[in-house]
Amino acid sequence: MAACEVRAGRAGVVYALQAEASGTVKTYDQLAVIADPRDVRAALDVPESQAAKLRVGLPVTVYSGSTGYPARIARVAPSASTSSASAGAVVRVEAGFDERPEGAVVGSSVSAEIVAGVLEGALRALDLLLGVL
Repeated sequence: MAACEVRAGRAGVVYALQAEASGTVKTYDQLAVIADPRDVRAALDVPESQAAKLRVGLPVTVYSGSTGYPARIARVAPSASTSSASAGAVVRVEAGFDERPEGAVVGSSVSAEIVAGVLEGALRALDLLLGVL
């Protein structure tokens, strides 16, 4: 790494450097964790098959452990990529929090629920169906 210059897509602080000088880097290896501590966002990998449902502004609940934090989709990547953590192609989605989560840890793992749409009258239709049976 000493003779290599790696440029990040945004400014920030290097929180972790995971490649060694004279070391070998494999495809999909994480080189570093770089983040702006003032701009906390969640990076989510969504299966490519679900990408057509995504758009900026959709509500998201980001979970750290069992605690959920309200957020909204801030960015959807324009193309899919492969991930070492997934069997198929994924689309990277960034979620911005409505309020900065207390004790947010850069680089920690999260899970999320994205509300891609609501079927109006679905509960009523189910009630009617159950009444008919």
